[in-house]
Amino acid sequence: QIWYVGSDGQLAGRLQGEMLIDAWNQEQEIMDRNQNGKIDYLLVEGEPAHYDTIRRTNAFIESTVGVLPMNLLADFTADWNRMRAYEEMNLLSDDIVGEIEAVVCNNDDMALGICDFYRENGIEIPLIMGMNDNREVHDLVSKGILYGTVWLNQEKQVDDMIRIIEKLSMGEAVEQKVWYSVPEIYTRQK
Repeated sequence: QIWYVGSDGQLAGRLQGEMLIDAWNQEQEIMDRNQNGKIDYLLVEGEPAHYDTIRRTNAFIESTVGVLPMNLLADFTADWNRMRAYEEMNLLSDDIVGEIEAVVCNNDDMALGICDFYRENGIEIPLIMGMNDNREVHDLVSKGILYGTVWLNQEKQVDDMIRIIEKLSMGEAVEQKVWYSVPEIYTRQK
């Protein structure tokens, strides 16, 4: 008697890849600060070995390999946590921090931690992408400070949970075990 209601992590990761492809196609000269013809990027992952971390990360990488000239400068996990992302940034060398042109985060809280780091250190903010479309990130994207986020359509997830509970409370069978909402891209260009 177990059901899963959530978002499609693989599709969400692909959407982050699409966001980066669009950004590169539209803003390559601005993004490529060191003019090496590559996207020098940081990957910030959620909880190690977590299903969503793995699916989001793998789908992002798969969607950009062979499509974009990617150069991974650093990769760390921050356990979905804003402060942890900020602290991990402090552990990177100044050279790496200065070379980062894009940051891809498995969720919005970690994207906010990265943004906090750049703001508090007076360093130009690179292109930063998150996932969840929380209110603070949504506002920062609207203001053009962050590049984008993937909205996971949490309202649909709640509706699905209510539908399952209603069916169970009426003694009806709920045969579908996995319920995914459809994520969407939200960027400063929309």
